Amino acid sequence: MHRITPPIRTDDADALEAAYADGFDVANMSLGGGSHGVQDLLMVAVDNLARINEAYGFGVADEVIASVGRRIRSRMRGGDLLGRFSSNKFGVVLKTCTPDDLSAAADRFLTAVREDVVQT
Repeated sequence: MHRITPPIRTDDADALEAAYADGFDVANMSLGGGSHGVQDLLMVAVDNLARINEAYGFGVADEVIASVGRRIRSRMRGGDLLGRFSSNKFGVVLKTCTPDDLSAAADRFLTAVREDVVQT
């Protein structure tokens, strides 16, 4: 039901431009410190959300989305940012992480989402 898509490596300016262009809500978010270091944007998608909408209604699907967001946030590092990218996707901006850190973060998020059934 959940999948983590490959990351997009970019710098601060490109991350903001890409986020705005693709509808990632970054209002009130800061990439912090004026740093121009490398950032990573990791996309997390909830598969088959339309099926949940059809079978159980939009209210239940909204609860699933909120639960997934809370689970992802619970496994984020202090300086990372989470935003709703589209109806079934979240974007996580990961600050100054190595490829190994990125892989570990993806594993943490996937584990957090899969560790228990979403109660609605």
